[in-house]
Amino acid sequence: MKQTPLVLGLQYAEWVVFAALAYVTLQLWRRHRSVAAAWAAATFGTLLLVVVIAAIYGPNPKHIPDLVVKVLIAIIVLFPYALFRFAATFVEPSTFWRRFAGIGVGAVLIWTFVLPKFPTDPAVRPRGILLVYLLALVVMWTALSLPVAIVLWLRGQGQPTLPRRRMRLLALATFGINLSIVISGAVGNANRNVTQAVTEVIGLLSAIAFYLAFAPPGPFRAWWRRKEEASLQRAAVGVSAATTLSEVTSGLLPRIAPLFGGHGAALIAKDHGVIGSHGLDPSEVAKIDAEARKTTKDRVTSEAIMLPLRNGWLAVSASVYTPFFGIEEVDLLRSVGAFIDLAIDRSELFESERQARLEIERASEELESFLYSVSHDLKSPLVSLSGYIGYLMEDYGEKLGSDGRAYIDRMVSNAAYMDDLIADLLELSRIGRMQTEPSDVDVRELVDDIAASVHTTHPQATIEIKDAPMLAMNPVRARQLFTNLIENGVRHGGRSDVTVSVSSRSEPDGSITLAVRDNGQGIPADYRERVFRVFERLQPEEGEGTGIGLSICRKIVDSLNGRIWVADAPEGTDIEIALPANVVRARKVEVPA
Repeated sequence: MKQTPLVLGLQYAEWVVFAALAYVTLQLWRRHRSVAAAWAAATFGTLLLVVVIAAIYGPNPKHIPDLVVKVLIAIIVLFPYALFRFAATFVEPSTFWRRFAGIGVGAVLIWTFVLPKFPTDPAVRPRGILLVYLLALVVMWTALSLPVAIVLWLRGQGQPTLPRRRMRLLALATFGINLSIVISGAVGNANRNVTQAVTEVIGLLSAIAFYLAFAPPGPFRAWWRRKEEASLQRAAVGVSAATTLSEVTSGLLPRIAPLFGGHGAALIAKDHGVIGSHGLDPSEVAKIDAEARKTTKDRVTSEAIMLPLRNGWLAVSASVYTPFFGIEEVDLLRSVGAFIDLAIDRSELFESERQARLEIERASEELESFLYSVSHDLKSPLVSLSGYIGYLMEDYGEKLGSDGRAYIDRMVSNAAYMDDLIADLLELSRIGRMQTEPSDVDVRELVDDIAASVHTTHPQATIEIKDAPMLAMNPVRARQLFTNLIENGVRHGGRSDVTVSVSSRSEPDGSITLAVRDNGQGIPADYRERVFRVFERLQPEEGEGTGIGLSICRKIVDSLNGRIWVADAPEGTDIEIALPANVVRARKVEVPA
């Protein structure tokens, strides 16, 4: 019976695909050198021999010698056995199935060459012993290939999309090949052309499915992996915001393990051991840690996918199918590797900064506590000294003479200065340690009140206020800030009629800049930063005060996350204060009744 052009065309197309499959699986074996890859190459290498022999003798089976026919059938018999051994590299079959495969295939192979002759005319229906042989061949083929298809399909569940699709395509292709064998053996001479066309179509579709399973093209990979890639991108974004190593591991590992068909993952540092893990028991973590340190390249085993990072390794538990079907998934891990390295660097930087900040805060607290304790300890002998000086003046003042009384006056003055100094030190130590809830402070009212107090001791001085804001801060600290700034301008202006003005300027971002200016003698440029240090005074032998006032001002401004400095001015002194927007309050507008 002559084959139709459709059947011939399908047959040629099937040969081309199977030849391509043989080449692809051979390349897989050359790259992987694994047992699974070797059996895959053997599986489709057998079909390549069939294609080569068929191409030599042409599509008409009548022209093929009987020995060649037996060799072709023997090669076809080996196909399900090689496929069975390929699947057995992932899941160990039972002893029964392993023996059945070996004995069954061996028996059919012997039977193939023992039979006297195979009819090569498709119109001749097999009978007798030949029919029994063909039934045994179909049963053996089905018994070996059908379990492979079922196992691959079921084991694909729980795998990432790409390995799952590849495994299930392989299962469908195996089932399709088996179906074509059953149909070819079960259908008689009736509608022979139709039967051949159907089996060739099933064979071609199975060949294409085999090809997609072993070597899916790039567009297919991208399509199948889009869900995992989107999930990894979300994980990478989450990791990019992490500031601690625990945030890196908790944000990444629980989401990354299921994407690769594993039950857990671990992040390992080069110098610090295991940073964190998820879903792994201690023995698994220790084993993965030991394996990771043996490699400097991507590594995929039946237990884990290991990706070297700049700062360590990322390891994800894997299934037995991962080294063969999921090795390309390393690309997905590599895509987030840079994010992980950056996250680890950033978290380590944040941790070192946090430790440094804690050390500074601890040292600052110790210093403030020491200052507070020393200030209190100095108060006690100073009170006693002042008391004895008073007794001395009261009981022996007339006997001391003018020089003695002058000495006593100088002692009283220094004791008063020492008392002010201790009080300022105590106040400096309290700032930042004893805070109350902020409230709205009207700077205009505050400056007017301070001006009234200053005029009692400096009646010729002028205090001006304009563009005064409302501030949200501790009222006591606000009074200390503006009192120190205004009194400094009056005391150290170098003239009795000094003018001190307070103004403000709003910034585009909502912050505010305050300025306290005077028209006095000014501060030399070399001293503009030094005046904010403790005990720093321009003229210590003449000036009033303790030299702590501006230090208190800076500490108050720092506690508000602001900044204070001495600005350039054409005359006098210009001290400016920048305060953030959260300190500024809108002034209530009074509506006339």
